[in-house]
Amino acid sequence: MMAPMAATLVNDAAIDDVVAYIKTLPDNPAPPTVKTHATDGEKIYVNCGACHGADGRGIQAMNAPRLRGHE
Repeated sequence: MMAPMAATLVNDAAIDDVVAYIKTLPDNPAPPTVKTHATDGEKIYVNCGACHGADGRGIQAMNAPRLRGHE
């Protein structure tokens, strides 16, 4: 899903600009929204985990940012 968005970043300068922008965003954890068991979402997250890692902390080699937690 993210590949088409990443494809719009045509050079290193564009990537650096996005990284600089993301670094300005607050790093506040999202409030809990799950009202069921977390295992219900695990079936769906497997698609995200392919790029963002099984633990949601991102995969630097793939330029896939973390989706949870702090560095």
